[in-house]
Amino acid sequence: MATDEGTAPSADSPWSRTYEEARTKFREAAMAAGAELETIAYDEASSESWPGPSNEVIDVATLRGEGRLLLHSSGVHGVEGYAGSAIQVAFLRSFAEKKTKTNRCSIVLIHGVNASGMRESRRWSKNNVDLNRNYRDDFKDDDDSLYDAFHDFLNPPRPEFSKILFYAQAFYMQCVHGAQRAKEAVVKGQAKYPDGLFFRGTRLEPALAAVDGYLKKKKKHTLFFRQSTPPPPLLERAVHVDVHTGLGPRGRHTLIVQSDDPNPPELDVVRPTAADDDFEEGNDFEEGDLLEIIRTTDTKKSVSYHIKGGFAEAAIPAFGGAAVEAKLVQEFGTERAIPVLCALRDELALLRQCRRDRTPVPDPSHPIRARLREVFYPEHDLSWKASVLHQGLRLIHKAIAFLER
Repeated sequence: MATDEGTAPSADSPWSRTYEEARTKFREAAMAAGAELETIAYDEASSESWPGPSNEVIDVATLRGEGRLLLHSSGVHGVEGYAGSAIQVAFLRSFAEKKTKTNRCSIVLIHGVNASGMRESRRWSKNNVDLNRNYRDDFKDDDDSLYDAFHDFLNPPRPEFSKILFYAQAFYMQCVHGAQRAKEAVVKGQAKYPDGLFFRGTRLEPALAAVDGYLKKKKKHTLFFRQSTPPPPLLERAVHVDVHTGLGPRGRHTLIVQSDDPNPPELDVVRPTAADDDFEEGNDFEEGDLLEIIRTTDTKKSVSYHIKGGFAEAAIPAFGGAAVEAKLVQEFGTERAIPVLCALRDELALLRQCRRDRTPVPDPSHPIRARLREVFYPEHDLSWKASVLHQGLRLIHKAIAFLER
């Protein structure tokens, strides 16, 4: 595994070490590409655990086209946003360098949806909410009884430094409840325990409320299209790519689609066509890619599970919907599921202990916090970063080709 031995990314690299660096690179690349830059401001009240700034922003870069829309989002899960940010910066720089133009397709890049999580190398909001389960209207329609059986295991009062004990407990829980029920309890989220893992919240979080308002305003007024283009009553086609990291084979992406359609439109985005080769060489759905279509009744997939309140599911409908909607979660693998869960569990237990003892939260160099960052952003693994950029850019180009044809 090639590593960079801890050196900071250069100014020429699309990768960043901090949220502030990532935001600066994104904005500079957007301006160089001739994109329109907008800032969505919102107030995320400081919590006891994270007393940082309450005024947060989400940056949006728009390259206007006509009548069709590509949304690309990063940072819904905070610390996972460094991968999506790098893809967005690399795309904008390439767009500027090649002086690329789109005709039918408007491209909208939403950067750092969970800004505080990205800054603090956390996956959740300041309110401990999972934003990728929070974009919903109804917060009372889910049964959380299954989570109850796993609550004590997922939420210990303090970090357990014996990983042998953690793995023994995980094995026991899977034996008692079954692996699929264990995964369902974890992935679906819960609304009963505000300080627990995978809390989906009881109301729309400020960041998502701000994005939702922004998209609905665009629907009513200027839209994302060229001003000479009459606003369409309904988008003909729209694609949303929401970038995440964590689960799946290391360095490979899994394209996750939630659909009961036997032939969902997302397949048309990733299938190789003659038009793809006109846009960029090698722009095809390679044999090594992983595509998971998550059915509402499917419990046997390895990376994901059917969820409610996902950002990729709700953003295009908030804008008004489209005749053809393709919603793809692009998940880049880092480590196996159990080590990822262990890191999330330890980090939240550390915060729980700090609140109980009334001590400050340790800085990001603390082993538990550093470990959480590593499982979602292996920033010193050069081969992982190269793979993420290659696959991330290729999916953007495939989406554009689908929208342009």
